[in-house]
Amino acid sequence: MKKAIAAAALVAVFLVLTTTRFGIFIVFDVLGDVGSDNLPSDPTKGPLVLSGLLSAEQRIPLPDSLEQGSGLHVDRQHIYVSTDQAELFTLSHAGVEAASVSRLLGGPLILRQGRLEGIAVQGERLLGIGELGEIAAWRSEDGKWRSTEAVALPDGLEDLEFTGLTWFGDDPLGTVDDGLGVWNLRTGDRHEPEIGAHLRPGRTADGVVVSGIAADASSLYLITENYSCILRVDPVAWRVTDVWGIDASEPSDIAVLDGLAYVTGDHNYFDPRPPLLVYALPPPTGTPPTSPPTR
Repeated sequence: MKKAIAAAALVAVFLVLTTTRFGIFIVFDVLGDVGSDNLPSDPTKGPLVLSGLLSAEQRIPLPDSLEQGSGLHVDRQHIYVSTDQAELFTLSHAGVEAASVSRLLGGPLILRQGRLEGIAVQGERLLGIGELGEIAAWRSEDGKWRSTEAVALPDGLEDLEFTGLTWFGDDPLGTVDDGLGVWNLRTGDRHEPEIGAHLRPGRTADGVVVSGIAADASSLYLITENYSCILRVDPVAWRVTDVWGIDASEPSDIAVLDGLAYVTGDHNYFDPRPPLLVYALPPPTGTPPTSPPTR
């Protein structure tokens, strides 16, 4: 009887550690010490020369059930946020849930944790990337996102741990946390934006952790998890044109719409949930600034 009770207790502990959020907190943040990176957040202390500092013009509170936001996509109707648990939240521009939460990956929580990092929405199609070895794909059916045929990555990219995903023209682009490189996920080419005068003397950009990427009609935008910066990149000359420091701690992804940058922030289990931050990007000369959507 004692052996049976001990075995049952071990099974119960195993299930708690692998299938519950409290268990994942114990495994990663306590036993694994994964959650204690304490990344530096002050952009003025980093290796990049800043074009300026931006303060959030809007702070959109997110649902309490949205934990560890990772991927982000924004269109004129909705805000889409994926989590480290491979869930997808569809929100209004006021942060209110506009559809039921979709679980995008199967399996126990410990195998889903952190595998999905970046998302992009194209109409009724959702694409996701991370530690998946491919570009995962889902299609919206009856208000739910259902898995469909994945998009293969070019040879040699399957083992990379991607942090961000966006679309520029006909090309899907991805980032990893090692340097400022941008991967073309259609051709397999890697582009290294030329940092130029935006690098402090005697410093390198090797330690900068890129956690997301976004695009508009003419530029790419990289966001860094440490030193909290947004980099604007010319995708033709592959040159960094601006670097803005932001008042966010450990940004996890970025989306850009109508001159506004939307930024999610990472957090560990049981930490306060950071809001979605909205920044007005400095516009080209002669273009009036925009304002965040009213709540």
